[in-house]
Amino acid sequence: MAGVCSAPRTSRTVVIGVNWLGDTVMSLPALAALRKWLPQEEIHVVCPTPLSDLVRMAQVADQVWGWPEGNRRRINLLRSIEAGRAILFPNSFRSAWIVMWAGVPKRWGYAGQWRSLMLNPCVPALRRPKGSHHSELYLELLRAMGWSGQAAPVQLRVPEEARKRAFEALGARAFGTRLVGICPGAAYGPAKRWPLERFADAARGLIRSYGVKVVLMGSSAEREELNRMAEDLGQDALNLAGRTDLPGLAALLSQCDLLLCNDSGPMHLAAALGVPVVAVFGSTDPVATAPLGPHRIVSLGLACSPCFRRSCPDGNYRCLLGVQVEDVLNAAQQFLG
Repeated sequence: MAGVCSAPRTSRTVVIGVNWLGDTVMSLPALAALRKWLPQEEIHVVCPTPLSDLVRMAQVADQVWGWPEGNRRRINLLRSIEAGRAILFPNSFRSAWIVMWAGVPKRWGYAGQWRSLMLNPCVPALRRPKGSHHSELYLELLRAMGWSGQAAPVQLRVPEEARKRAFEALGARAFGTRLVGICPGAAYGPAKRWPLERFADAARGLIRSYGVKVVLMGSSAEREELNRMAEDLGQDALNLAGRTDLPGLAALLSQCDLLLCNDSGPMHLAAALGVPVVAVFGSTDPVATAPLGPHRIVSLGLACSPCFRRSCPDGNYRCLLGVQVEDVLNAAQQFLG
């Protein structure tokens, strides 16, 4: 299989990005490696519009595009980029179908999902080796193309305007005291969500033991329940759920001394910003999707996990309910004690 470096130096590559915040963060080392490997290449990334700011913050592409609605518009967007090569990080049929109909000559991606004939070259489907990280799947695709380097570090540059908004939202909490962020949500499903009342108890323990202030973060759908949590915690807590876009969330996280969370997109974002993370894992694999940064994972390692289910097939959620508040506080001590 010919290496991609045989292409003209002036060629243009379009990378099709993945669809979730956490997966996008885990794909950034591959994007950074691609940028370093082909410095003369004009690199474009196309991804879901809400995630485009994250890729821009990583400074790994010449141009970042958000997907428009509808297949025809997506095809037209790719045609307008006029790339000679596409790299498909998603394993979906749709991503390969759109790139093929856009007429991109070289279409690198993994086989599977009935899409092998739409790829050129088609890389044999890769099973992630046991004990390896999910980010390796994206790096292995580059290795199939001829790359042989080491994963490059990724540094996120938070926009200055987002930092200003974060300081305004935090007010006096941004100065003179340590901040602990709490993101108790997880979009995947209840099998990844440690009970909210235990997050509240852990917050009380951190306030009592270390004198920290707590910042609650999440989606607008979580705002009401986090308002109640903030009211219960009193003046040491501030609820900013639903009040940030992605750069704003990154700016808030960058001000934290620690993030307490589930296995979620904010977990990966915080770690990419260099913020220490204590994360509770339930149905997912703490090896495969560990945050790429300073962290402690709290997981029971039960025989039934990781099951990767969105909800517990037995209905008891033992992998989550068995994690005690004291377990989380002990993990946090490493970063706050």
